[in-house]
Amino acid sequence: MKQKKYTNRKALLSLAVATIFTLASNGFASADFSAINENTGFDSLNNVISTGLNSFNQVNLNSESVLNVAGVATSTGGNVADGNTGIGKAMSGMFTLLGGFSNEFNLNSTNQSNSWWGGDFESVNDTTGAESENDAALVFLSSIQSNDTNEADAENLVQVNGDTGDNEANNNTGGGIADSGNAQAVASASNTANANTFSLGGSLGNSLFDALSKNETTGFDSENNAGTIVSNFLIASENNLFAASNESFLTLTTGDNEADSNTGNGNVHSGSAGAASLMENEANLNEMSVNIGGIGSGSIETGNDTTGANSVNEAFVLLTNIADLQNVNSALIDNNAVIDANTGDNSANNNTGNATMHTGSASGSILVDNGNTLNSNETELKLGAGSMDLESMNSTTGSDSQNDAQATVTNSISVSNSNDAELENSADIVANSGNNESDNNTGSSSMTTGNVSGTAIFENDLNSNKTKITIPSGMSVETGNDTTGADSVNNATAVITNTVDVQNVNESEVNNSASIDTNSGGNSSSFNTGSGMVSTGSASVIFGAQNEGNSNSVTIGN
Repeated sequence: MKQKKYTNRKALLSLAVATIFTLASNGFASADFSAINENTGFDSLNNVISTGLNSFNQVNLNSESVLNVAGVATSTGGNVADGNTGIGKAMSGMFTLLGGFSNEFNLNSTNQSNSWWGGDFESVNDTTGAESENDAALVFLSSIQSNDTNEADAENLVQVNGDTGDNEANNNTGGGIADSGNAQAVASASNTANANTFSLGGSLGNSLFDALSKNETTGFDSENNAGTIVSNFLIASENNLFAASNESFLTLTTGDNEADSNTGNGNVHSGSAGAASLMENEANLNEMSVNIGGIGSGSIETGNDTTGANSVNEAFVLLTNIADLQNVNSALIDNNAVIDANTGDNSANNNTGNATMHTGSASGSILVDNGNTLNSNETELKLGAGSMDLESMNSTTGSDSQNDAQATVTNSISVSNSNDAELENSADIVANSGNNESDNNTGSSSMTTGNVSGTAIFENDLNSNKTKITIPSGMSVETGNDTTGADSVNNATAVITNTVDVQNVNESEVNNSASIDTNSGGNSSSFNTGSGMVSTGSASVIFGAQNEGNSNSVTIGN
């Protein structure tokens, strides 16, 4: 058996990469490739390579930093009607606030469909003669790389001080009347950020694709190499980083009124105080939908046919599909809400006449809602709805020949999903309608305090991974040696390897803290010449924390 003149042919053929993971902006990427050496003669050296190149690289990067600050200080109170010969009246108007921040940013969306290679690809050495050296290879290079990254930093600060109280009607010869208006405040902060959607519809092995690499009728004592390598590479990564700090400080006062030391009656009426704070964070969503598979059938074929005696023949088909999908989410959120609602701390003391006091209701409500879902990855991968035929064959090679035919199919799928969330939620509510005084009046004393209530609700829904992979079974792989002749050495192998690696990692740390202080008592109606009567309002507290998180779902099937 003669010595090989060229030992690097397999290294050369290993560069033959044909990829059908293709992306085109509109329609098919259609082309026909052919390279043929024909009737080249005795002792010739023939090399045939067909080459196609298709590449798609995408990088999307969004970075956003938002700072919202609102400071409100409003007073209708602090009025004084003291020392009048007649009646002294101090009356303040109401206070109302409605404000909030809404932030939406960072979206990457990629949608590619109805695009694949279409055509006939041929690389052939035909009738090359005795003692010839022949190489036939199909070389196609195509790659898809997509990287989407979002970074968001949101900081929202609301500080409100609304005061209708601190009114005085003291030391009047007539009666003293202190009347404060209602105070209401609603503040909200809403953050929606960081979403990546990647949708790929291509074709792996459809009816428009045929590849042929062949040495035919090459003659006596020839060296023949025919190789077809199809490698499909998809690398896609989606990354989200979200940091938010939401702070709300609401202080409402309708109390701290005085109607003291009047010759006539002393009357105090404080308005109601109600405050609500809402914080919502919706962030970090990754969705991948990859559907690679034609509706028909295609073929990849390589072989050596009628090569002659004493020939050395190598034919192989290598089909490799590699998909590497990575999703990473990271969220760091700090929510802090403080509400102080006060309608109490009033006084109607030392009046010659009667004392009447009525305080309004005081309420605080805080809702913190993190996600539906915060940190979510959804991956769906479909590898083909059609079929693919692979054939590697040495046929009629002659006596005393060496023939090697190989067909290898390797599917490697790697999906990695990672979520990391750190949440710090704090709610502090003080609601007071009490701590009032109506003492030492010559007449009777009547006091009624308003209801007090506090509500704090935390809802956390975070860290969800869903992966669905569909691998079809409709594939035909054929390899062999046919009619090889006497004293020949023949090797035929077929190997199919499927590897699926799915990794889901969730890490979460959630701290919920609520402090609610409600008071309608602590009132005093003592040492009055007439009767003394105190009626306090009811107090109610509602607290709840609902935490859901760290969910993984994997479905693999045909």
